[in-house]
Amino acid sequence: LPVVTPFLTQRWCTPVRFFSAAGGNPSFMSPRVCNSRILLCSSVSEVKVGSSAEEWERDYKELKLTEPAPASKQGGSVFGMLGDAFGKAVGGKQMSDTEEARAGPKQSDPPILDGFRVVNEFTHTKESFTQGLCWDAEENIMFEGSGGPSFSHGSRISRKDLVTGDTLAYRQLPKRHFGEGMCVLGDKAYQLTWRSNVGFIYDKTTLALKGQFQYQHEGWGITSDGSQLIVSDGTAYLHFWDPDTCKPV
Repeated sequence: LPVVTPFLTQRWCTPVRFFSAAGGNPSFMSPRVCNSRILLCSSVSEVKVGSSAEEWERDYKELKLTEPAPASKQGGSVFGMLGDAFGKAVGGKQMSDTEEARAGPKQSDPPILDGFRVVNEFTHTKESFTQGLCWDAEENIMFEGSGGPSFSHGSRISRKDLVTGDTLAYRQLPKRHFGEGMCVLGDKAYQLTWRSNVGFIYDKTTLALKGQFQYQHEGWGITSDGSQLIVSDGTAYLHFWDPDTCKPV
């Protein structure tokens, strides 16, 4: 099971180093900050395929036309509103996913710590404010999700050639979304946003926008155990989601 931390990946853009557990197989990969080498980074070659934020907005409008409208939180009738009011009076304020997780059972034992060793180092685009990394062994491609501070190239989801550092394709998100963690499961790529309370689903090969999902907490890191999505909200708690519904299991 890959490790998910609140940041999931490094926040500052340095050469990407790959680590493995000490003495173990280097298949577990996690970038680490290497401040002593930050000035040695160089930009990679021009991207081959890019998609602008305007194109993303166009695809998003088409997506909304094909998706069913979300259910109203206020209820669809007088009886529905009365039922909601009664439920609040009897049950109190409804807890968010994060509040429910905090109210659940606690881990009493400290987590197991392990060492690591550097097994390789690759060039990385210095303009990318990395939020999520995912290696797809099926296609031999690295996926990257990035955020959008003013000094970066903005929020994106990208397909990259790990060896050359080239960006093979990317989708640019509009500025209202700050991109966060991403992962690949099956033929889909999932991307979180920080405080928009919405995430997006792409075709992992074409990066075509296929769907969206909502959540009631911040979006930070996301990974998978091969069957479920595992999401971090920036706290010590993890959320386990069904990948078909993007709802808690």
